[in-house]
Amino acid sequence: MVEEFDLENKGKNNELVGGQNKDQDSILPAKITFDKLISPKRIVEELNKYIHGQDVAKKTLAMSFYQKANNYLQGKLDIVKSHTLLAGADNTGKETIVRTLANIQNVPFVKIDFYNYYGKDLTTFMITEIMKSIIDYNENDDLIFKENTPLSIIYFDGLDILGSNEFYKVNDSVNNFSKESYQREFSRLLEKDIVIAEDSEGNVITTGDMLFIGVGRFKRLEKIIEQDITGAYRPGFKIVASYPESKYFKKEEVFKFAKPKHFEEFGFLPKLYGDFPNMTYTSELKEEDFIKILKDKNSYLNRKIIEYKELYKKDIKFTKKGLITLAKKLLKNGSNAGGIKQLVDETFQPLIYEPPTNSEIIINKDHIETTIGEKSFRNAYKQYVKNR
Repeated sequence: MVEEFDLENKGKNNELVGGQNKDQDSILPAKITFDKLISPKRIVEELNKYIHGQDVAKKTLAMSFYQKANNYLQGKLDIVKSHTLLAGADNTGKETIVRTLANIQNVPFVKIDFYNYYGKDLTTFMITEIMKSIIDYNENDDLIFKENTPLSIIYFDGLDILGSNEFYKVNDSVNNFSKESYQREFSRLLEKDIVIAEDSEGNVITTGDMLFIGVGRFKRLEKIIEQDITGAYRPGFKIVASYPESKYFKKEEVFKFAKPKHFEEFGFLPKLYGDFPNMTYTSELKEEDFIKILKDKNSYLNRKIIEYKELYKKDIKFTKKGLITLAKKLLKNGSNAGGIKQLVDETFQPLIYEPPTNSEIIINKDHIETTIGEKSFRNAYKQYVKNR
């Protein structure tokens, strides 16, 4: 007997498993007015509706935002800064978490990509990027703010390149700045008194109204910490006596042990890493995470099944091994939401090209193997040789 998964009725009302969603705007909650700031616990509960896993990152970011927003609403100075470093591999949902948090609390999300920075005045570059997202002009050509509140989340993507010597070799030839000059200039923007924009009524937005999230892979920092903990690059081994907080650690958990000396060896000045008192991380997706994505009732796979059923009047069922095989393919490819769409489309290609005659279609391990990956490539190559 074939063990089947009725995917259309499985899962919670979400699609993300610490990954990215190309259709995110369509699933976001009704926007919460900012004067109804919700608690960190509620923020995490809202994030859980749209993002599986990544609990460590969600909790840290929720706390950072709540602290910043609460101080802002009460007109208090940030005695302790809330700015946060977010580390993690590509396609682990770093941007998705922060974007969804911004949407939940109805605050602007501004992304500044350091990978696009080259040979420009750093202050001008960043202020220009921020202004693009928070200002507009009315019919009288007066400057106005796009959002009702000046509080914004600024997402610095690729911030870890500020610790790279290669970055300074490229940009020094243009601006003749040293590593120290660049980092001090960047740190200055994280202070509270830099005016970003002023509208026609005299209202201003300053950097003190912003929560800064510094994001990157931080691979070299990860290795520096691991080597300090174990004396070698050996995730999963026992922690030495100088780190008694845990007996064992996972690869992505090493950031919990980050200390000032690690950042200095990485290439950050004390002033720079001091501006980001919080640090969190995202974990790489596992096979079980991809299975949750695929089984979710709002996933791309389920939407494809429903679309096929409506078009061809045929039911589609996945066997347990078929679903696991598809998840393994996604894991091997290091897929995000775009990768999921690609492999799901490949799975359906032969069914669309030549629809089966039977009313119910079973997708098993062999179907996945013959339509995706090495086996499908070998079959295509054989066909190519045959037709020459």
